Amino acid sequence: MTEPTPEQTAAAQRKGLDVHHAARLRGTTAEELDADADAFLAEIATFAPPPPAPPRSGGPRGGDVDGHGSGSVAAGAELYRSRNPRDEDNEAKRPARPWWRANGYRFEGGR
Repeated sequence: MTEPTPEQTAAAQRKGLDVHHAARLRGTTAEELDADADAFLAEIATFAPPPPAPPRSGGPRGGDVDGHGSGSVAAGAELYRSRNPRDEDNEAKRPARPWWRANGYRFEGGR
């Protein structure tokens, strides 16, 4: 891009344009440069950036997440236990040793 003339730079400063846009201005007199600067400002005003998107809320939340509970770890653990009861009968049937030892499997790394 060519360097702006002092007249172009002065017109750009009078109209509040960035100095980098001064070389774009066309005209031989100060009035013509000012008119071109006004036209340029009107042209770039139509290309305004879109408004920012509203902040995301994270979506709907459950009743126990909105702070309606006591909010402690103990309250969360109690809620989990109430929703997921233990199966006492099935726990008695589990082998005392892990399955790989119950089946006689040995790790090759020792142990």
